[in-house]
Amino acid sequence: MTRKFCQLAALVSVVATLVTGCQVLPPNPALQPQERTITQPATPSIEEQYQAKVKDIARDMSAVCASADLQPYFRQTPCLPMRITEKDLRNKKTVNRYEREAGKKAFERFNALSANMRAWMKTYGTPAMKAEAKRTETQTLPQVEALQREFLKGALLWGEYNRRRLALYRATAQ
Repeated sequence: MTRKFCQLAALVSVVATLVTGCQVLPPNPALQPQERTITQPATPSIEEQYQAKVKDIARDMSAVCASADLQPYFRQTPCLPMRITEKDLRNKKTVNRYEREAGKKAFERFNALSANMRAWMKTYGTPAMKAEAKRTETQTLPQVEALQREFLKGALLWGEYNRRRLALYRATAQ
């Protein structure tokens, strides 16, 4: 019987090979050691990094606008020039010392945030971002600084300052 059993086992093996076409069965996952796949987090695109930077700068600008020490300035002009109203444009008040001091601090903080954003754009940005940073430095920034200097000299009424600030915003927003 042992001899017949061995012959039968050999025959079953040959038939199995013929039926499966010499196919190798897939390994049983339960018997295989587990592979550990290490995935690297996806690197954000330049656009995603830019949007994150803009979000950070906007958050910091909001903090500047909410600063208690700057409220003498922001009581006369909105934080964002797009929010300047007709009433702001008709304001005939002269800029007093406290408003001028608060304005100087606001300008310093906003200018630092703007410089930070431009530096990021020039270092990490796309060619279009780099060009925009350069355009801002050569065209917009001199106009902003001139308006800030006039404000700090006390040469403008609030309405005139707001009018010029709004005009500058509209010219650069295009």
